[in-house]
Amino acid sequence: DIIQKRSPTQLILIGDNSSKDPVVYEQISREHPSINARVFIRQLYSGANATKIPSTQISFLTSADLAAHLYNAGDASLAI
Repeated sequence: DIIQKRSPTQLILIGDNSSKDPVVYEQISREHPSINARVFIRQLYSGANATKIPSTQISFLTSADLAAHLYNAGDASLAI
C-alpha cells in the first residue's frame, strides 16, 4: 500500500466513472482522514453505465477542464 509506505499528507486522485474509481477513492478518503485527498473523476458515462460520483469528488469532462480547475484552485504547476 503506497499510502503506508510514503505517508503522504496530500493526494490528488484522478480516475473515471466507468469502473470503481469513485468508490475506491471514497474508501481511501474515509480510511485515511488525515490525508488531504482531492479526487477528480472524468465523466465517461452517464445513466446506467456510470458509477455515481460522490459529492466530495470533482467531475470533469476533458483534460482541459481538469487543468482549468487545478489552475483556478492555485495548483498551476500541476496543470502544466
